[in-house]
Amino acid sequence: MTVVESGKAHSHSREDGAMLLDWMWEQSKDERQHLLLISRLPHNRLIKHLDLTKIETYWLSEKKVTSSIEPSLVKITDLVKSRVSNHGGIIIIDGMEWLFSKHGVELCLGFVRTICDEIHRRPWSVIFSIQPGSISETAMARLHREAPAIDLRPKATESAVAIEEAVVSGDEQEDDTSSGALVMLTRLPLNGFSHSILRKRLLQWRRMGIDVSELEPGLFIDDMNSCHDLYQLIEHKVRRAVELDSRLELVAENVSTAELVKIRFRLRQLTGLDDIEQALELIIDQINL
Repeated sequence: MTVVESGKAHSHSREDGAMLLDWMWEQSKDERQHLLLISRLPHNRLIKHLDLTKIETYWLSEKKVTSSIEPSLVKITDLVKSRVSNHGGIIIIDGMEWLFSKHGVELCLGFVRTICDEIHRRPWSVIFSIQPGSISETAMARLHREAPAIDLRPKATESAVAIEEAVVSGDEQEDDTSSGALVMLTRLPLNGFSHSILRKRLLQWRRMGIDVSELEPGLFIDDMNSCHDLYQLIEHKVRRAVELDSRLELVAENVSTAELVKIRFRLRQLTGLDDIEQALELIIDQINL
């Protein structure tokens, strides 16, 4: 895991923010440090990726709601100053591309220098997160002089690479179906299993319409063996639902529209699988008479 040094500032370019969220998840496990996140994502979206009880979070927004902060360089600076006078930890300022577009290059670089000065020789570090290509190459080079670029990707082991490929394969399998039928995804082994991988698999199942809320607590289980045990428990239900869904498609012409809708809903809720299996066996027996 990438570790940032106290008193240092860095910039991180990100396409979708997933890497930054994964890195923050790991950082939040260390209760000795304070985490301050200013994010473009509202709390109801962040909570799906992070344990917000362990992170002080503000939504960078012009909407005046609880725990939001305006895209004002002065207000963000004041917030940072009030925190670095106490404790120690990491500050993550996301949405720098918005601040650059709103305030201009010179003011934003001045803001970056001010923040860097505030954390200098203090037990704090800061990461400025920015969308690649959102500012000119010259402006990005100047930002990097103030806050050198940092790579937050974890070091990949062979097992981690293999399991990541299995998840990517799952995305491709999802893209291959347009009928609304469920897709059987590759099993994820314990070797190389991580919260990041689990989060991606959760999203894959959700995109298929499967209710896997029972698996969400796994994102907060530090023991990866226990986390994987929970994953396997839910995976068994999902794979069974996929198999039953395939059988349902084979006999769909012999099932009323109302019953089809009902069964498909229950399959995606992962409920009543025994009853559905018995009902399908009965339909198949009637067809074969």
